[in-house]
Amino acid sequence: MQFPCFDALTYAQLAEGRVDVVVQCANKIWDIHPLIPIINAAGGIVTTWDNEDAVIAGNIVVSNNRSNHNKILKLLRPALK
Repeated sequence: MQFPCFDALTYAQLAEGRVDVVVQCANKIWDIHPLIPIINAAGGIVTTWDNEDAVIAGNIVVSNNRSNHNKILKLLRPALK
């Protein structure tokens, strides 16, 4: 588990295969929009914590595959209440 967060660097590490999941809150559209095509091209999945389209920004979860993404979304569910 890695806690230091360097925003775009962390997402780039996911695209490179160095980390499996990135979870951040309070992203603005300019924080996430440029990264969505890069992550998608690397095979990653980008959504909000409530599994909505990430283009709306806000609380973002990015995973390297669908299985990890679903696990993280399940863990984040209590935080949405």
